[in-house]
Amino acid sequence: MLKVLRKAPQLRNISKTACTLTGFAKTLTQQEEDPQQEIFVFVGAPGSGKGTLVEVISQFKECTILGVGEWLRERKANETSIKNQMCNGELLDDSLIKDWAIETLTTALTDKKKKMIILDGFPRTIAQAYVFLNWFAENKELGHFSVVQLHANLNFIEKYALNRASCPECKKQYIPVDGSPFFSKILGICDDCGVPLEKRCDDTPETLAKRIALYRQETAKFLPILESNPHAEKTNLYMSCTKENPLDQQLANFKQILANENGI
Repeated sequence: MLKVLRKAPQLRNISKTACTLTGFAKTLTQQEEDPQQEIFVFVGAPGSGKGTLVEVISQFKECTILGVGEWLRERKANETSIKNQMCNGELLDDSLIKDWAIETLTTALTDKKKKMIILDGFPRTIAQAYVFLNWFAENKELGHFSVVQLHANLNFIEKYALNRASCPECKKQYIPVDGSPFFSKILGICDDCGVPLEKRCDDTPETLAKRIALYRQETAKFLPILESNPHAEKTNLYMSCTKENPLDQQLANFKQILANENGI
């Protein structure tokens, strides 16, 4: 499987200033109390852990999550063209994404109890980046936004993206590999619903390689546009899993830091 992925363009080199999950947790907890809502734009290759990390943060932070992938997967059951494009690892038309994204963002601003708005999968192209920046400029009460780029090597992506499966009913995700905190009690069966787990149609070596290539090409174009904005703050987050530092322990530490902040 890894041989197929190696054919994709290489991902960016890891920044020397990249932080670990523990470092990122401390960054979240050290932020000053601010009456303004904060926007976090999560960017990363498929299988780098964006969805997992966003889900963990939501357990401890009052936040609104704009998850493009989840929204599209909910729609694809009734729209064959969307399903086919997603299963083939293709990017969907910007016009399909932008109206929903802006509507969701605008609605999120009205819920003042939720101080964090997390974007997972938007923007993903140059056109979407400008749509987001124009929306941000129109909402002058927002002081800044944070771009969190997840970096992961191909070994990490192969290990997690190609082995993950989720419950078709409750959507809970399981990844039965060494170092993962997401095991089911019975292999292939959801702990809560008792139904067989399903793999995503785009989690194949060939499609994943195609998605990585698209990510590399598009990110190289749109990420600098976001980062060059004077109101943008950038964090490089390194995702890894080794025998000495398994992901389950990293996530446990991450959760503990956030729990301590909230007095849990």
